[in-house]
Amino acid sequence: MAEPGPPIAAADITGLVLAGGMGRRMGGADKGLQLFLGRPLAAHAVERLAPQVGPLLISANRNHGEYRRVGMQALADAPGHRRLEVVADALPEHGGLPAAAVAAPRYDGPLAGIAAGLAAARTPWLACVPCDSPLLPPDLVARLAAAATAHGAQLAVARCSQGRHPVFALMSAAVAPSLRAFLAAGGRRVRAWQDTLRTVEVDFGDAGHAFDNANTAAELRELATLAERGPARACGPRQDGSAPSPRRQNTALTVDEARAALLSGIVPVDEVERVPAAAALGRILAADLVSPIDVPAQDNAAMDGYALRGADLAPGRDAEATVIGTALAGHPYAGPVGPGQAVRIMTGAVMPDGCDTVAAQETVRRDGDRIVVPADVRAGQNRRLRGEDLRAGQVALRAGRRLSPADIGVSASLGAPALTVRRRLRVAVFSTGDELLLPGDPPRPGAIHDSNRPALLAALQDLGADTIDMGVLRDVPDALEAALVEAAGRADAVLTSGGVSVGDADFVRDVLARRGRIDFWKVEMKPGRPLAFGRLYPAGPDRAGAYLFGLPGNPVAALVSFQVMVRPALLKLAGAADAPPAFIAARCTRTLRRKPGREEYLRAVAAPGADGMLEATPVAGQGSAMLFSLSQANCLLRLPAGHGDVAAGERLQILLLDSLR
Repeated sequence: MAEPGPPIAAADITGLVLAGGMGRRMGGADKGLQLFLGRPLAAHAVERLAPQVGPLLISANRNHGEYRRVGMQALADAPGHRRLEVVADALPEHGGLPAAAVAAPRYDGPLAGIAAGLAAARTPWLACVPCDSPLLPPDLVARLAAAATAHGAQLAVARCSQGRHPVFALMSAAVAPSLRAFLAAGGRRVRAWQDTLRTVEVDFGDAGHAFDNANTAAELRELATLAERGPARACGPRQDGSAPSPRRQNTALTVDEARAALLSGIVPVDEVERVPAAAALGRILAADLVSPIDVPAQDNAAMDGYALRGADLAPGRDAEATVIGTALAGHPYAGPVGPGQAVRIMTGAVMPDGCDTVAAQETVRRDGDRIVVPADVRAGQNRRLRGEDLRAGQVALRAGRRLSPADIGVSASLGAPALTVRRRLRVAVFSTGDELLLPGDPPRPGAIHDSNRPALLAALQDLGADTIDMGVLRDVPDALEAALVEAAGRADAVLTSGGVSVGDADFVRDVLARRGRIDFWKVEMKPGRPLAFGRLYPAGPDRAGAYLFGLPGNPVAALVSFQVMVRPALLKLAGAADAPPAFIAARCTRTLRRKPGREEYLRAVAAPGADGMLEATPVAGQGSAMLFSLSQANCLLRLPAGHGDVAAGERLQILLLDSLR
C-alpha cells in the first residue's frame, strides 16, 4: 500500500458530469436533457455534485447551449458555485480537435469524456459522475477523497453490494497522460484503464438506488416512481457514523421546520419599478429611501402660543414680554427678537431668530401687546428641533419594507415623487376536484360550491399580488398537469387547494413530483396537515419555473395554512425583509380538553381583558370545513405541539387575522 497522501479539499476538485452520448436505448434522445421529476437529468446531477466540489464541467458532444442553461439553472441552488464549462471529447485521432469540431460528432464513450474533463480541469483532482444517475450520494466525493488520501491512490471508485461503479470516481490530474495513451491505443473500457492505476474501491454498502441510472424511457419512469414513493436507501454510514437523514418531502415537519424550509427555499423576485409615492401602498421598497433634507427643516413651534427667549424666563416667577409680531406656518416672522419681546406663533411656524421657547396660548395672560408668562414655563418648551425627526443623509425607509400609510407620509415629507419598489408578484390560483360547483351552476348530489379559490384570490389581493384566476380543474391527470405547467410559465407562484393528501384522486402532488420538485408535503399542523411545497417547471430546461404551494381542500385548512405558512413565504418572494407571522400573547378564557399532538390553531375572538391584556375566546365550530366560524373570528389561538389540556386563564399566543377579515 502506498503512503497516505495530503488531504484533498473540495476546492481542489473539479466536478465533471458525463453527458451527451448517443442515447441509443433512449431512442436517440440526449439522456441528460430528459425530464426527471420535472427537470433534466443533468440538472439533478449538477445540483447534487456542486456542493461537493469546486469548479464544474459538463462533457457533451451535442446540445452545448442547452447543457449550459441546464447547468447554470441548477447552480442557482448551489451558492458559491458559478463557474461552469461545457466541453467535448478530445481524442488523438481527431488531431487534437474536440469531437464537436470534426465533420461528424464522435461518441467514444465515457473515457473520452473523462479525457476532455482532465484536459479542461485546472485543479489537482477530477471527480466524475454520469448524468443519468439523479440520486447520487451527497457525500460521494468526500468519501472518495478520504479513501484516496488514506491509501495514496491515484483513483478512488465507488462500489456497493451490487458491484463496482467505475464512472463514479475521483482521480488525480496526473493520470491524464496514462488515459491519453490508453485511448490512442484504441482502449475504450473504463475499468480496463482504471485497473492500470493505483486504485482504491470505496464501499457504499447497500446503496439502494443511489447509483441507479436510466438508460431507457421505462427505466426513467421507474426511477421517478421510486423517488416519489420514498427516500432512496442509505448509502452506508456517514463520515461521522450517523445515519443519513430521511428525505424531507416524505417526513411530516413541525410548523416551525416547515416555515423555515419555506423561507430558506424562497429567492425574492429581483425586478424593480418606479411608481408614484401615492400609489405605493403595500408595495415592497426595493432601495433605501435616504432623506435629502433635515426633517423638520427648521426649528418650529409644536403648538399655538408665543415664541420668546428662554433667557427671559426666571425660575419661580412670572415673566412679562411685549408682542412685536406674528409667525404663521409658511409665513415666518422676519425680524430679530430682543430681550423682553415675544412673537405670536402658530403650530408649525418657524421659530423667530433668537427664540427658543413657546408658551402655550392657554397658559398666557394677554393685555394688548403685553403678555404675562407663568412661572412654570421652561426654556426650550414646545419647540421642535431641526432634524429631530430625520437628518439629511439618514435612511428613512429601508429596502424590504412593506409600505404602510405612515411610510407614504414619510416619503411625502421628504418630497419624494416616486419610489423604487419590487414588481408585484404574479400568483396563479386554482381549485381542484370534480365535486366543485362554480357560481350559477345548478346543484347536484355530492357537489359543493368552490369557496377556496375566491377566498385565496382575496387574500392575495390584500398582499398586493397580481392574481391569475385559473378556475376549477377537474380530477383528470393530463388536464391538471397541462394547467400546472401553463401556470408555472405565467406566474412566480402557483396556489392550489385540494389534491395533496393521500386519496386516490389527489393528483397535484403526483404532478409536482413528475414536473417539478417536492420539498415537503406533510406538516404537523391542525388544520392543514397536507401542505405541499416545491418548484414547478414548465416544459424545457431553460425555464426557471414557479414555486408551488399545494393547500388542503378543506376551506378552513386552506386559509389557515395560507395565513400561517404561505403568506410569510409570499412576502419573502415579494422582497419583504420581515416575513414571519407576528404572534402576540393572550390569555385563553376557557378550559380546553385536548390530547397532546400536532400544533393546532383554533378560531377565536380576542378582546382586551379587565387589566388590558388580550383575552382569546374560541368560537363554536372548529371543524376544518366550517368556514363561517372563521369569518366570525379575529385571531387564531395557537396550541403548541405536545400541549395537553389548556386551563382557563392560561397564557398562550394568538395570530391576528386582519388580512382574512
